[in-house]
Amino acid sequence: MKSIRTVELTYQWMIILSASYIAFNLGANELSNVIGIILYGFSLKGWLIRGLLSFGLIMGALTFSYNVIRTIGRELVSLGPLSAFSSQFGSSMAVTIANAFGLPVSSGQAVVGGILGVGVLKGERINRILVWNIILGWILAPVVSCLLTLTLLRILTFLE
Repeated sequence: MKSIRTVELTYQWMIILSASYIAFNLGANELSNVIGIILYGFSLKGWLIRGLLSFGLIMGALTFSYNVIRTIGRELVSLGPLSAFSSQFGSSMAVTIANAFGLPVSSGQAVVGGILGVGVLKGERINRILVWNIILGWILAPVVSCLLTLTLLRILTFLE
């Protein structure tokens, strides 16, 4: 019984460490995408920008992240402690390697890919409808972002 408790505790810490690693990658990758635009577009202090955007990241995590957490953690593929650790740690390593080469990649896409990889390897039931919806979101997000940016730019240039 004591050895089972030790294994469970070890898995819990492994998951916490891998989650911390992916959080590090979010700051090193996703936040850097936004900061890069601001730092090279304006003459603002880097530490102030990083602080404000980090605060925004924290507020996003505290407010709108619950639905994404539930979707990724429960609805995509059923994960156990070891598969949760493996998917997060593998995703984190992939993003870290991309960051080392200066490549802006999506941490979210890496995590979803890691979870799907574990699901396929374990032969788990994968929520295919959710996978297609996620892929559709990956396609639509840049297109909608581009259209909204162009619209906003037109409006602002018109008002100048």
